[in-house]
Amino acid sequence: MKSLLYLSFLKVKGTVRNQFRTPASALITIFLILLYGGLVIMAFVTSSDNPAAEGTVDTNTAVLIGIGMTAIFAFTVMLNKRKALVYDTDAYYLFAGPYTRKQVNGYILFQSLRQGVLYGLLGCYMIAMFSMAGYFTIPYFLVCFVDLTLMLVFFLLLTDYIYMWGLVNEKYKKWNYLPVTVVVICTALVFFWAVHRSGYDLKNGFLLFAASREFYLVPFFGWTKWAIDGFLQGQYLFTLGGTILLLACCLIVVVFFLRFDKDITEQAVADAEEASAFLRRAKANGGRARIEDGKVKKVKGEFAPGAKAVLSKNLLIMRKTGNFLRKQDVAIIVFYFVISLIVLPDNVFYMFCYMMIIWLFTLIQ
Repeated sequence: MKSLLYLSFLKVKGTVRNQFRTPASALITIFLILLYGGLVIMAFVTSSDNPAAEGTVDTNTAVLIGIGMTAIFAFTVMLNKRKALVYDTDAYYLFAGPYTRKQVNGYILFQSLRQGVLYGLLGCYMIAMFSMAGYFTIPYFLVCFVDLTLMLVFFLLLTDYIYMWGLVNEKYKKWNYLPVTVVVICTALVFFWAVHRSGYDLKNGFLLFAASREFYLVPFFGWTKWAIDGFLQGQYLFTLGGTILLLACCLIVVVFFLRFDKDITEQAVADAEEASAFLRRAKANGGRARIEDGKVKKVKGEFAPGAKAVLSKNLLIMRKTGNFLRKQDVAIIVFYFVISLIVLPDNVFYMFCYMMIIWLFTLIQ
């Protein structure tokens, strides 16, 4: 087991080293750390003493946006058709080594835990940004981080557990849709009820939805908000209750996950090889797994004189291959605009520009 722990340490070390592989990537990484870290510190410094301080973004809305972002992460992983427990290099080491099934499952569990922590930090970052000049203290951050991480770890482990059963029998792959469907239906019912109570005013309906106690009935996500709201309202028993519910769900799925003992080695390694090859091809071909996946369009372009001709050539290639503005980029822009419209309807332009800056720095990374 020590060798597996050492492998986990080396993977983390390799990930950090990869971010500093060149001077340019190192500078960009340091700049992004300072930028995002500085924004979070600013949220701490400018925090008000009152969770419901006037003139700030509503705390309930900020919490709901943070939970919504983590929900997107969880559902994206759960509904992704191309799954693998580990990458091919890890698969060769794990399934061919002298390890028991429980040890291998424990290693995979640790990877899911690490991924949940990272996604949980992203959710906390979203809450911090939408709580700028509002209420965002260190204890509040810790409560958000713990509950968001527990929620994400549950969904990540559940995804891997269903995936392993899917390798045993393909009919189990449909289980992925069950938790997503339940959460979406419950959330939709609460939202429509809030809109109905507001007289079908979408803006007031959303604000009512963000602050409604009915949202606590939504499994997992509602429990997370219940715990966070309990802290904000000084009702720490609610915080304890929501956290215990999430922790209990995590422990249950951990027990089942560690006790899984079916023979899935051959298919698990094959999926790991396929997923790893797909990722390498995508990185090599500008986001596409295969060059032939992209359609070449017939467009005309003019070349600027001198060194500017290189820029003209690259822009022409991007236009011909459809990489100038991809469908994913359009979807992200529309999503950010909707968030800006809901959160700051009086300053949509400034909020949208702020979101675009974050997106551009993410692209650079």
